Amino acid sequence: MKKIGFLSFGHWSDSPGSQVRSGSDALLQSIELAVAAEELGADGAYFRVHHFARQLASPFPLLAAAGAKTRTIELGTGVIDMRYENPLYMAEDAAAADLIAGGRLQLGISRGSPEQVIEGYKYFGYVPQEDSSDAEMARKHADVFLEVIGGSGFAQPNPRPMFPNPPGLLPIEPQSPGLRDRIWWGAGSRATAEWTAQQGMNLMSSTLLTEDTGVGFHKLQAEQIQRFRDAWAAAGHSREPRVSVSRSIFALIDDRDRAYFGRGGIQDDQVGVIDNTVARFGRSYADEPDKLIEQLREDEAIAAADTLLLTVPNQLGVEYNAHVIEAILTHVAPELGWRWLSRYSCSSATPLMRFISIVLDEGRQHDGRHDKSRSAPRARRDRAVGSELHRDPPQPQPLPALLLRRTALRGDGRTGRAVRTIPHGPGEMVPPLRRRLRHPAVRLPVRGDEHGDADRPGVAGPADLRAFHSAPRCPVLAGTDELAAGHRHRGGGRGDHRHRHRPLRAQFAGRRRDRPHAPDRAGRPRLGVRQHRIEARTTAGARSRRAT
Repeated sequence: MKKIGFLSFGHWSDSPGSQVRSGSDALLQSIELAVAAEELGADGAYFRVHHFARQLASPFPLLAAAGAKTRTIELGTGVIDMRYENPLYMAEDAAAADLIAGGRLQLGISRGSPEQVIEGYKYFGYVPQEDSSDAEMARKHADVFLEVIGGSGFAQPNPRPMFPNPPGLLPIEPQSPGLRDRIWWGAGSRATAEWTAQQGMNLMSSTLLTEDTGVGFHKLQAEQIQRFRDAWAAAGHSREPRVSVSRSIFALIDDRDRAYFGRGGIQDDQVGVIDNTVARFGRSYADEPDKLIEQLREDEAIAAADTLLLTVPNQLGVEYNAHVIEAILTHVAPELGWRWLSRYSCSSATPLMRFISIVLDEGRQHDGRHDKSRSAPRARRDRAVGSELHRDPPQPQPLPALLLRRTALRGDGRTGRAVRTIPHGPGEMVPPLRRRLRHPAVRLPVRGDEHGDADRPGVAGPADLRAFHSAPRCPVLAGTDELAAGHRHRGGGRGDHRHRHRPLRAQFAGRRRDRPHAPDRAGRPRLGVRQHRIEARTTAGARSRRAT
C-alpha cells in the first residue's frame, strides 16, 4: 500500500447532531477537510458525486477550489456518473480544474450507482439509443471524454475566425498534459475490471461488487484486481496502472470514537440486491489499533491495491474526520506498509529526504502508540490547521534532533502572534524543507499576549516551547522574552512602523540599532537610533531652559 486518502460522500442535513446543515457547509467543509488531510500527511482527498440528493453533485468547482487551497495532496472523485455528462464540456472543466490544482486530479468515472430518481439522466437530456442500455451510453460518453482530453482535434475550424487558428482540426481547450493517465473507472465486477484495463484506465474498486461467487468480499475483490493487472499486461500499456479500494475503518482512540463506533464494525460481508442484481458488500472495521492492524492484514484486497480510500462520516464535522484520518495514519497505516512522506520514497528522492521520512515516522510514535491525551486537529472557519499541543499542560519530551523546532514569532506592534515550526538541526535554518514536508509533527501553534506568553491553558508560550527541546536552548528562541521590552522601547508600535510584521529573527539580528532590547555595558537597556535622537533633543532643551 503506497497511498492513503479519504472518500467523502458530502451529505448534508438539518437533523440533530449533523454539523453539515446545508450545501454551503458541505462544500466549504470538504475544502477544509482536504486542507487538514494534507497537513496530516494524507495522500488523497476524494469526493462522491450524486444527483438529485443532498450530496455533492458538481465536482469540478469543488476540485478547483480545493486545488487552489492545497499543494501536494491528490484530488479526485469516486465516481462521476457518465450517464449525466456532456463529455466535451466535462473535458474542458476537468482540464481547467487540473491546471488550477497543478496536475493533481485523479478523476474516477463510471456508469454510476443506484439513483434517487428513475432514469434521472433523461432529465439532463441524455437518452440511450434504441437497442442500447444506459450502461452502454455511459461507456460511449467515456470514450469521447478520453479521446478529447488526449488532445486530438475533431472540430472543423471556421475559415474566417475571430482569432487565428492553428492548422488542422481543433481540440477542446484548455489541455492539461498527463490528465489522460489519471482517469479511473469504478468497476463493480471482474469483467468490468478487465474492460477497464483494455481502455488504459486505472481501477477504482468500491465497497461493493455487483456479483457474488460465494467467497469473501476481500477475496473476490483481490481476484478482480489480479484479473485487471493481467488484462493490463496483455494490452501492452507502457505505464504502471494504479488500483484503489475503499474501506470504512475507525481506530478507537478516545471516548468519542467509542461513543460513535464502540460497538464495532460489521463483522461479516453482506449480500443484497441492487438494480435487480445480486451484490456483495464488504465489512467495515472499528476496533483498537492493535486489533485493527491484525484484521486489516487479512484483507487480501488491501494488500493487492496501491491506494486505500477511507470513507469518512462527513456529517460529524471537519475536526472529527481529521481525527479519524490522523488516527489511521498514525496508529495503523505504518504497520501495513505505509510510511510518512511516502512521496519521497521514489528514486528521485535524496538520501536526506529518505532519512527525514524515517526520523519523522519515529518521532510521531515517540510518546506511545495510543496516546489519548493528544488532541485532534482543530478546524477554523477559514481553514483547517495542523495538530495542536496536548490539551493538558505539555510535559518535556525528548525528540529527535531533526525535529527541534525553530519558531518565527511575528509582532503586529502590540501582540505577539506566531506560530509555525520548521525541522532543523541545532543552528540550521531550512524553510524550504518545511514547505516540502507539510507534516503535523513540525507544526506547533502558539498564541501569546502582549508579553509573548500564553494566557490560556492548553496553549503554548515560549517557556512551553523550550520544554520541548532536548538539546540546549534553541538560538532562535533566545530573544522571545525580550519581545515586550523591544515593543516598549519602540513606543508600543503605534507610531513606529519600522519593525512591524517582521520575523523575530530579523528584529533581533544584525546591527546594534536593530536590537533595542540589548543591554549596554552598564546593564541599562540600549535604546535604538531613533530613541537616542529623541533623548538628545530632550536633554538639549532642558539645558537651554536651565541656562535662561
